[in-house]
Amino acid sequence: GSGMRSFSVTGPVNGTLKPGEARHIRVSYVPVAASDGDEFVLRLVTVHNDNESRLLKLNGRGVRLPAEWVLPRGTGEVDGAYLPHDLLDVGDIPIGSEKELTLGLRNVSGFTQRFEMVDIGDPQLRGCIDIMPSAAHVPAGETKTLRLRMRPTDKMILEKATLLFRLAAIDVESRGVPWDNLQQARASASDDAATRPEPPYAALSDAAVELPLKLSARSDSISYVCSQEDRVVFSTTVLYHARQHIFVLENASEISFDYSWRLVNAASRSAAHRAFTVRPQSGTLQARTKLDVALRFSPTEVCDFSTVRLELMLPQKDEATPAMSLELDASATCPVCHFEILDYPTLPGRDDVRIIEFESLGTGVRNRRRFSVLNTTKERYRFFWVDHRQALPDGCATDAAAGGAGGEATAMGGSLQPFGCVTRDGEIASGRKCEMELLYTPMSYGRHESFWTFRVPSQNLVVPFQFKGVVREPRVDVDSPSLNFGKVLVNYETRRTVNLVNREHLPFQFVIDSASWFDSALSISPMKGVVSPGGKLTITVTFKPSEEKLYNFNIIANVKRKAEPVVLNVKGSAYKIKSTMTLLAAPDAESGQELYSKVPANHDFGSLQVMEKRSAYLSLRNQSSFELEYLIQLRTATRHGMMQVPSNPRMGLVPPYVRVSPTHGSAAVDEPTLIEVEYSPPDTHILQGTTLKVLVGGSGPGQNVYTIDLSGSSRRPAVDFSFTEKDFGPTFMLQSETSSDVHEGPTSGYFGSRADLVITNRDATVCGVTAAKLEDVEEFIIDLPEDLEIAVGES
Repeated sequence: GSGMRSFSVTGPVNGTLKPGEARHIRVSYVPVAASDGDEFVLRLVTVHNDNESRLLKLNGRGVRLPAEWVLPRGTGEVDGAYLPHDLLDVGDIPIGSEKELTLGLRNVSGFTQRFEMVDIGDPQLRGCIDIMPSAAHVPAGETKTLRLRMRPTDKMILEKATLLFRLAAIDVESRGVPWDNLQQARASASDDAATRPEPPYAALSDAAVELPLKLSARSDSISYVCSQEDRVVFSTTVLYHARQHIFVLENASEISFDYSWRLVNAASRSAAHRAFTVRPQSGTLQARTKLDVALRFSPTEVCDFSTVRLELMLPQKDEATPAMSLELDASATCPVCHFEILDYPTLPGRDDVRIIEFESLGTGVRNRRRFSVLNTTKERYRFFWVDHRQALPDGCATDAAAGGAGGEATAMGGSLQPFGCVTRDGEIASGRKCEMELLYTPMSYGRHESFWTFRVPSQNLVVPFQFKGVVREPRVDVDSPSLNFGKVLVNYETRRTVNLVNREHLPFQFVIDSASWFDSALSISPMKGVVSPGGKLTITVTFKPSEEKLYNFNIIANVKRKAEPVVLNVKGSAYKIKSTMTLLAAPDAESGQELYSKVPANHDFGSLQVMEKRSAYLSLRNQSSFELEYLIQLRTATRHGMMQVPSNPRMGLVPPYVRVSPTHGSAAVDEPTLIEVEYSPPDTHILQGTTLKVLVGGSGPGQNVYTIDLSGSSRRPAVDFSFTEKDFGPTFMLQSETSSDVHEGPTSGYFGSRADLVITNRDATVCGVTAAKLEDVEEFIIDLPEDLEIAVGES
């Protein structure tokens, strides 16, 4: 019912409590329909201790009021599924400021409702809050818009203070514009506007309904504390470099406030303020919280920076809130050159040694790093890059600073220098840039480092650098480390696919090593190729075993610039169809003619008399380790060619009069399966051009196929009948109560007639005689022994 939908639980549904720990779970009741009693059962289960489990039963009563509040979005407490419909959160208001909100009162009843604000519960709200209008008529189904205006004069913190409204169902005589106490009217054109009087109405109920509105608000004077009180002084900074100073701004009030920073330059035509930036530039500082403010100085020209100050802008402050202004002082110096390298680290303990880092995807890869060097002087000069493992170039003076940059360089991971510089020397004009190109070509895995210096002899400049490089294995691999083909029939071909995935931003070439398996049973395509950046390449693995055994391969794919190859494990096993077939004359015969797969055999049913049946039996023995499916196909020659005889109930009743049972099935392991082949021609017939095929092991090149060519014939025997027609003449009908006695025996002549038929065999062979059943005739009884045979010349 509605009870389950009215309750909601907020919080974790399971967890672990430490000793002495308490955890709160909120159960909210928001009725979705009027109800006298909603019930909700909450079960608390203690794992491994049923005695500590508890059942909590919660009850609630939902009442439908004639009106409801329509509150603006973003007000109230939203906690899980709980959203109070009568809680209005005004928010933070600085003392002396004014805040106005719009809300609505919706009439959900079928009558006009008169509402009136009757009480302000909290004394702090009296005198600083207005509800406009405070009384009005709301027609059925309509919403009245209200304005709430609040202007606090003192500090206050309100949590769910109550504003009480009274509702009454009324019948208004006037049907014009709904009345409220803000409407004004003039008695005449010369009179001043006055409040429109409330129109007459009749109360429909003596009892009024109270509708509360809960209000939360906070007001206080804006106050803050800044950890920086004195002038902010930056050390001398080289152009295009940066220094940063951090201070703390703390909100000491009970309300949040908006803030922003402004840089003011006292010099009218100076751009010194552009060298400073503040982060964050603006925002909202919550009550009783702290904010780290970063002031950054990054000069691009030399000028007077002491004319700049930083001001805190508070749009909501009052007269009692002090202003904040920080004086800034800094100086800049012009370097001989500027390296346009973003975010380069320095050597720990040596801030003058810059570190340039490289990363290589595999070995043998030429990795480039480019950046520009700006000549900030007024003269053209020549520069040199010096590798400390090599001799200094001509024109580059040696000094003590070079040795202080790091002494002998080291190259961890190999003796060959993996680092190089394309622009080893050159000239830079005044105010111009020169692009530098550094190389990192590792030939071995591991970490590499080397010390270099950038030198400008004419300016006595030596800038030490440390080049660091690391080789990372390319992320190129197969999405599946192994393939298992399972059991596959010998000489049967099956395929699987695997993807070679490249998770890098560069393409990679690969070559599959055919010597890693060297077996004709397995083939792979493609054997080489290129995997695109962030892409994948499908590789097809074909398995066609040629002999019965287990197969296990480790396919190696060599990826260029990747030290370790990609290995794909491929497994599979091959099996053969092992079966024997024996042609038996009788189902219980111990021996017979052995048949061989794909070697045709013959079977002659011999000469049969019409209506005679003769059967042959096929004994199938499964010598494999699992069940084998078999299927029998019977084909016969027609004037249109070889046609397959359908396996249906008419099989054996139409030419070629051969019936096979069963025509398909499963052969169990090491147990004979008997198949009967019956030839029973109902008329003169010659069986020729008929082939029986037994397919063992399903379809495929490894199946066993046994083929048998069937032959035989049938003819009518030379016999004489003493009569071919017989008329018994009139015969008395039998009594119903004694009719059952008539069929007691063929010799009973009670109210019946009898005739003896004499059959004489004039053929050269023994003649078999059977009697056909007379359909739908119960009055005639044929007395003939079963399997009657008449010798030659006898009757």
